[in-house]
Amino acid sequence: MWRVYILPWTFRKTGEFTESLFRTLIRNSPNRRYQYEKFASSPVSEEESPNRTQIRLLRIPRQWLFFGHLRCSLEIVDLDSPPTYEALSYRWGFGMDPDKKGEGMEKRLIIVDGCSMLVPRSSYELLHARSSIWHPRVVWIDAICINQDDDDEKAYQVPLMGSIYSKASRVIVWPGDTLDSGMASAMLLRVLAAYVMFNAPQYEKKDFFADEIDTPGWKALMKLLHNTYFTRVWVVQEIAVGSNVQIYHGGQYTRWDIFIAVYMECINPQRRALLSKSNDNVLDSSVLRDDTDALGGINIINGLKEGYSKRQEGKVHIGHLLADCASMHATDPRDRIFGLGGLLGSPLPGHMISYKKTETEVFIETACHALNQRPDQFAILAYAGIGWRQIPSALPSWVPNWAEERIAASLWDRHYSGLGQSAATHLSPEVEIISSTKGPILSVKGLILDRIHKQNTPVTPLTSEYKHITRRERGIGMARWYKEASALALTDSTYPRTAQSRLEAFWRTIVADRSFIDRPSPPSFTQCNTVYNKLSEARLQTVGLPAEAHLARLQADPELSAIWPQGLEDLSRFHEFQAAIAHAADGRRFCVTREGGYFCLVPEGSRVGDLVCVLFGAPTPFVLREYADRNGPDVEKKLYQLVGECYVHGFMDGFDDTKDFMSPFEEVFNIV
Repeated sequence: MWRVYILPWTFRKTGEFTESLFRTLIRNSPNRRYQYEKFASSPVSEEESPNRTQIRLLRIPRQWLFFGHLRCSLEIVDLDSPPTYEALSYRWGFGMDPDKKGEGMEKRLIIVDGCSMLVPRSSYELLHARSSIWHPRVVWIDAICINQDDDDEKAYQVPLMGSIYSKASRVIVWPGDTLDSGMASAMLLRVLAAYVMFNAPQYEKKDFFADEIDTPGWKALMKLLHNTYFTRVWVVQEIAVGSNVQIYHGGQYTRWDIFIAVYMECINPQRRALLSKSNDNVLDSSVLRDDTDALGGINIINGLKEGYSKRQEGKVHIGHLLADCASMHATDPRDRIFGLGGLLGSPLPGHMISYKKTETEVFIETACHALNQRPDQFAILAYAGIGWRQIPSALPSWVPNWAEERIAASLWDRHYSGLGQSAATHLSPEVEIISSTKGPILSVKGLILDRIHKQNTPVTPLTSEYKHITRRERGIGMARWYKEASALALTDSTYPRTAQSRLEAFWRTIVADRSFIDRPSPPSFTQCNTVYNKLSEARLQTVGLPAEAHLARLQADPELSAIWPQGLEDLSRFHEFQAAIAHAADGRRFCVTREGGYFCLVPEGSRVGDLVCVLFGAPTPFVLREYADRNGPDVEKKLYQLVGECYVHGFMDGFDDTKDFMSPFEEVFNIV
């Protein structure tokens, strides 16, 4: 115990004191600051492309207990035949707001080859945590092993990072340590024990821990599962390609597969309430959507890790990979592309990875590259469109703005056990990128299906403030969205495209006709919709009440109680239905089209009169807007802007003819 907890803590605190003293003494000695040695294979010019296999490794000798500043050395090695080393995975801005782009990042001093070097505080604390008085270590850590002040070197080293982490003897995941980190590791093992010992249907394992939600140990575990480390884009490939990944937390090592087993238990729909950090004020706590918080990040990382392990080689299409990781964060938005290169089957061209290029240049080049990659070249367009943008951008509408976080999840999900959407995949794509003085134009062939006629209001405004609404506010917003949508939809008896009742077509549309594991939606969602309709009415009657009164009113409603799911299976199905609506409706409007009366889910930035179109080869329809600005080049061409992907009920699995289309003739859409 003393080796695990007391010695590292004493070593670190003593080091911080003597390090600050040492830093003061040498602050004005520039000749003592570390100067990086150039790689022998560093490119001399942009045209030269040498055999780029050299990296630096950091050697940490045994550290004396009370000798404060950390002493280490750097050496250049060949990645094709490196010594045994550990690769460290961590978050640079530990304890900082990830959206502040590293402003005011605290630095600490270490000694490298007898010279001083300032490193981020998180790197400093991690090195202290990894250093030992018992034996030396050899590690790779990006903040030190890459010269962060040299953009050319970063462009040279970043493509190697997939190999660096895959060849490491082990990858050490360090989410950051706090005083209760040890309790988190202990509670994690307790949950694992319950999972192993009582893995039978008759046991409801949430009851084992329901009384512990407010205990320090459970709160520590929840702090680990909600750690923003798991929201950072760099850690995706660092964990996914590692063959031996271990989480170092609270002085203890936990294998990644054990951590994931506990995570999967906690996110089970029947036990999801356990993920609350506390029982207090649940309705008034801020909503953390799975695709933007740490829980969603863990799911993304593990899914890509499992896929990488099965393939043994990265074979992921760049459009798919960027879509999968669209909710992950990076201080530099360009890293949302550069930081995933190790997972790609076809590496990014060397000229694309450059920190001397602007965000706009990188985003446009990436979109052009993805649109030239077959199959599934339209995957990149799932995250493009002016209908998602919070602020105006100089980017073409068909280029995703990776500097912004998008509220809506993609409608095109290729991870289902059944068939995915195939609105126009039976038609050969005809895609061309045309250069012009106004910027690149995407030219693609397609058909006009209809125009937007009526639409409801979105659940949340087109702003990042959606992350700060409470669960009660979100529930009321969803109820209002649902009731407005049903008022638009439930007018006639049958739906024109599928011969389903309008009620069935309606509830299938609002969940994008899918559950989280398959499509189409199960028939049991019919009863779930009946309950959700009554719940929405009850919620709208509680507007303005405090959280406790709001909950009490819902629980006391006799009509709601009469139809509320009673069995565990029925309740679980209803929770799945609720989650499916939230997944599909976030960031979208429900609309009815003008000519055909089709039900759609469209980007929240859509307008009445926008065109609903199918693009040849694309799995989902898209909303396009006629572009009125004729001051640019190519004025003889009709121009459009991409608003975003959409769902159109009855058209997601293709079509045999164009008789149900507003315009049955093929068109070439020139999208700016």
